Parts: sequence; C-alpha cells; structure tokens
Amino acid sequence: MTGRRLRASLFATAVEETLKFVPPEGDRVPAAAFTSLDGRAMYDGEPGRFSRIRIAAIRVHYAEQFARW
Repeated sequence: MTGRRLRASLFATAVEETLKFVPPEGDRVPAAAFTSLDGRAMYDGEPGRFSRIRIAAIRVHYAEQFARW
C-alpha cells in the first residue's frame, strides 16, 4: 500500500470511529465526548467540524480518494 493509500485508510478509519460518538438522536459529537485538552480545544474552536453531516461528507471524500489511488 502506498503512503497516500495508507494515510487515506487511516483517516477513513478515524472518521468512522468519530461517527460512533454521535448519539442516534443527536446531530453532532457531544462536547462531553472530548476528554483531552487538545480535543476539547478543537471542539470549542470549531464545533461544526463535529456535526454528523460534516463527518459523513469527510467520510465520502476519503472513500473517493482511496478509490482513486
């Protein structure tokens, strides 16, 4: 696997894991899910980054990139 394919695969896996933190009735990862200072700072700085819709769009992007390589 090339470096780009490996990175895309790792990123896709990370996105899948992130989606698991979105509650079934929720529209985003809840703030309480962030346990590290860095993660919480990232959430506080841009909470929209962790919405279900945005995460799903990123998942599609990585899947498309992975398929091209």
